[in-house]
Amino acid sequence: PGGLHYDGAFHHRISGGWDADAIAGCLADYEFLRPQLPIEQRRFKRSFTCGSQGAELASTLLREAGLPCKTIFSHDKLLDVLPQRAGKADAVRHVARALGIPLGAVIVAGDSGNDLEMLESHEAAIVVANAEPAVLALDHKPHVYVARARYADGVIEGLDALARSAGKCAEMRASAMEQAA
Repeated sequence: PGGLHYDGAFHHRISGGWDADAIAGCLADYEFLRPQLPIEQRRFKRSFTCGSQGAELASTLLREAGLPCKTIFSHDKLLDVLPQRAGKADAVRHVARALGIPLGAVIVAGDSGNDLEMLESHEAAIVVANAEPAVLALDHKPHVYVARARYADGVIEGLDALARSAGKCAEMRASAMEQAA
């Protein structure tokens, strides 16, 4: 049934090398990084506020300290530090695999920097009109539909557009098969 379920396989996959205390310690003495409220801290996420240069410096500090992690900067001020094999793209791949859904049948949607990796790495992606500039910059990618509508309306617009596009492709494929026969 519905609800939240613990996924031990994903936990095991992302936990390798993750040391939240070492990450917090590595970044503790820098005034440009302010930890977000305790409610924003998770077992597999350390969150800070900073500017874009601070995010770049934090990423460099963590890499030079040899801490296996990834940094995700979004909303011009939020920095998340995650395990190297965590994030939305990894989670989507994991859930699709666990449910037996081909990745080609998965559509992702997003609006902020914490969605970038997911939007770039999946075959069908929707970017809503209220997205951050870095996300809107994906408009040149052939697998990305940039909606004119904002928020959920943009997702619905994107789903409609992708469905129409899939229908046209199926019609063209059928027409080509008929002509080849």
